[in-house]
Amino acid sequence: MISGIGQFPSDQPDTPQTSRFVPSPLPSPTRNISGYAVDDLEITGISPKYGHRIVEIGVVKLDLDGNAISEDAVLRMAGSSN
Repeated sequence: MISGIGQFPSDQPDTPQTSRFVPSPLPSPTRNISGYAVDDLEITGISPKYGHRIVEIGVVKLDLDGNAISEDAVLRMAGSSN
């Protein structure tokens, strides 16, 4: 058994034809969190080599029911170097 991950059932021979891995349940990721964030990145293209730039970065914080708690965005001028 690999501790914390799962185990192979011991009632079957360990052969490639019959061996089955039984995963352990994972802990709930929502147990200790109050929400999550969604990021948005607006760009003029996909290659800085061709002068493409980041135009806007946005973040929305949501509660566990999907309601927006806060949002923020930063606009950049596409041709600027900052």
